[in-house]
Amino acid sequence: MHSARDEKKELRKHCSLIRDGIEAREKIDADRRILQRLTSLTSYRFASLILLYAPIKSEIDVWPLLESALHGGKQVALPLCEEQPGVMSFRLVTKKEDLTVGAFGVMEPSKNAPIVGKELLRKKDALLVVPALAFDKHGYRLGYGKGYYDRFLSEFGGTSVGLVYRRLLFDRVPKGYYDRKVDLLVSESGVLIPHD
Repeated sequence: MHSARDEKKELRKHCSLIRDGIEAREKIDADRRILQRLTSLTSYRFASLILLYAPIKSEIDVWPLLESALHGGKQVALPLCEEQPGVMSFRLVTKKEDLTVGAFGVMEPSKNAPIVGKELLRKKDALLVVPALAFDKHGYRLGYGKGYYDRFLSEFGGTSVGLVYRRLLFDRVPKGYYDRKVDLLVSESGVLIPHD
């Protein structure tokens, strides 16, 4: 009998192959459409703080969002893995050059960059852009198994948005007790409000 952990491991492998197999031109076009849909959301337009991720491998490329959000007068922060296992903080950045390669080979802000405090993270006009391998239509994600975002989402008060390629949006992904769902899903095909 398969446990949820085994099921997730198998699905991670399957989803990585699907995502890595997206042809370059198609990926560029899908990424552009996803970002267009994201930036047209009311919750993005009125957000004063955007919490982004640094894309790795075949993840949706959100780098253009970093520039446009900063030019639009928004504060932008990216995660930094702290020494405490499974804990990340978001640090403010003013340009992509503020980042260096950190944990897991991911671009991270400096440890000296200003930390985004809990009071800002509880504000309704904060927008968290959540990475994942896949999502389901209920808003649950298939992450990389480290649990960083589930811990973070449990204390976040703004709007969380999952970015996903249409072919990696499933009816259901296996979930555990601590898994947290996102408020909105954006794919190249449209915006979806997750349902129970």
